[in-house]
Amino acid sequence: MAILLREVTEERRKQITNKMIATPLSFPYADLESLRKITPLENRYNAGMNVMTEEQLETIGLDRDHIPELLLCRWQAAKYVTFALEEKGISFARAAEKCHVDMSCFSKYKKGDRPLAVEAPAYVPLCLSVLGKSCHEVMFGEAGKIIIPGIYSLAVRIFLQMPPEKRDELLKLSDSAKEWFQFTHPAVNGSILHRDPDEVIRERLGLLADAWGRNSENFFGEPQPRYIRSGAKAYFENNELYKPRMAFTVFLAFETGYALDYFISEDFTKHVPCFYEALDSYVELKDQNALRFMGNLFAVDHETRKPLMAYALSFAMQNG
Repeated sequence: MAILLREVTEERRKQITNKMIATPLSFPYADLESLRKITPLENRYNAGMNVMTEEQLETIGLDRDHIPELLLCRWQAAKYVTFALEEKGISFARAAEKCHVDMSCFSKYKKGDRPLAVEAPAYVPLCLSVLGKSCHEVMFGEAGKIIIPGIYSLAVRIFLQMPPEKRDELLKLSDSAKEWFQFTHPAVNGSILHRDPDEVIRERLGLLADAWGRNSENFFGEPQPRYIRSGAKAYFENNELYKPRMAFTVFLAFETGYALDYFISEDFTKHVPCFYEALDSYVELKDQNALRFMGNLFAVDHETRKPLMAYALSFAMQNG
């Protein structure tokens, strides 16, 4: 049974926030498997994302002192970031310069004053360039994985079946396409991103929706309350009034089982294990050239990618 989420008291909110701040840093940050067992979707979302009253928690069978797991992850990620920076000998000033955020953010994370709260343009370079970790690992305290969706799994299989000279040719073409795309779409403000993060999220969600036969109205595969449906819709549509926000993207990663990098990193192949569909199973993609080819495909926009996909598909048609 779904519950109505009413506003909790400030005292209650402060109590649970203090519990999250006091939770020791451990890996993974939270018991996400237990959260996955909560049904329906509305209860799972609220239990993971929001501070709830004792009565609401009792209604869905949770302890009165339950800590929202996905919110806890953001508090723990803030602790981990400052711990990792200090362990690597990277000053807060240097980290702030690299990912283009105010240095005071890191000081507040260290003091336990706030959860990790930066958007993709700053978060991606913080994880990949500064910490050398996947976006998923920093946010959840555990490794993620990605199943390459739809026609791109087919492209992987085709690439692996090509003779060496054809693979080399396609790989060089994809390298050149990526290089040209990045030259004509320079990163802004010291970021490592050459694509609009909102565009990337919309594209990646669209690929999953196509592969699963869903849309914004039924993306999660079960009834969606209005506020979750509206949250998802903001990602599918290019609407200036509703912009993707990291908190909901974290929920997307949790709910879909796809690493956070899939949604926000242009090339997600470098830090996250990737799998492709082969018959009725999923095979981890370990061939470095195939991973590079996939990384190049996803680093560019759809128009730049089309000739590369056409090359692979035409090879498959010509060779049965």
